[in-house]
Amino acid sequence: MIMNKLTKEFQSGEVLKAQDLNTIKDKVNELVEDANSGSGATIDIDSSLSTTSTNPVQNKVITEELNKKVNSEAGKGLSTNDFDNEYKLKVDNMSGGGVASTTEKGFFVCDSNGNIAFRYDSNGFDAAELSTHFKSLLQINIGSKWKGKTINVLGDSNTQFGKYTTPLAKLLQCTLNNYGVTGTRIASAAESNTDCFCVRYPSMDNVCDAVLVMGGTNDWNQAWSEPFGTFSDRTRYTFCGALHFLYSGLIEKYPSKPIIICTIPHNKNEAYSHMTPSQYISDNGEGITLNHNGKTLDNYSDMIIRVARWYGLPVIDVRHAFASGVLAQYFSDDVHFNEVGGSMIARYIAVEMEHIYDKFYKEIQ
Repeated sequence: MIMNKLTKEFQSGEVLKAQDLNTIKDKVNELVEDANSGSGATIDIDSSLSTTSTNPVQNKVITEELNKKVNSEAGKGLSTNDFDNEYKLKVDNMSGGGVASTTEKGFFVCDSNGNIAFRYDSNGFDAAELSTHFKSLLQINIGSKWKGKTINVLGDSNTQFGKYTTPLAKLLQCTLNNYGVTGTRIASAAESNTDCFCVRYPSMDNVCDAVLVMGGTNDWNQAWSEPFGTFSDRTRYTFCGALHFLYSGLIEKYPSKPIIICTIPHNKNEAYSHMTPSQYISDNGEGITLNHNGKTLDNYSDMIIRVARWYGLPVIDVRHAFASGVLAQYFSDDVHFNEVGGSMIARYIAVEMEHIYDKFYKEIQ
């Protein structure tokens, strides 16, 4: 401050004269008097921190503010993922978006919007809470993989009556086109036979996602109509030949669709003791009925499996759907399913159908 006031009277480069010494003395005394009296220049010192002031701050204020800071720890640094307002908003939304309260017990996972993606508690896994996004992440399929699909079902009276097709459609959540006709066989008894499977399959709808075939009961029961034949047969007039005829024809009609073959369900007529003796049947010596061709029902089912595998077609062996020795509870008569039997068959087929779906339609990511 002193030099500023002096330089106002004496500019740089000037030579001071002896007579100016008194003037300098007077100026110095003037400055000292100003400082003592408080009338001179002053410096303002702030008592708090400010983002705008350029004044110095009291030492104790700075010390107080520094004491409020968290001390650094060795090995730890500041996170680059700051918890900003955007993240805070997400947390705030979660509280109103269905997150379990502290009084609820269980395992809960929420999506990015704060909604419960799924929950698992004392009631089990709640699939209804699973969000579409979370399903795609976990690759979890809720409900049947066949949901919304269409399946053509070719069969006899057990198919036509709907005791297994109706619950199967519900289990698979799909549309089942029922092509069952009562009393029909897979093979043809003669050229004039127009209702056998081999003649009827071409009339099925071309548009579908799969074909399911269940038949053979009448081929075994009505064995006097056509011979069993051999694996090498290729005509529709023997049971073995008709299987080749039917399966190869279905493959040609539906080259890119799964064609699922079912074996023949067990029925009460297999027990020889249940049958009325006639010229068309006999006992195999073990209490099992032999038909007119000298074959058991299992012989027919075994051939169905053999021929289907020859063509690479998936097989569902429905003979395992019923508990042995209690067949009566599954049938309304000797061969037709009741509600219980139809539901048992439907559940058995449905489980296998889910595996078959993956073999043909599972996405490769």
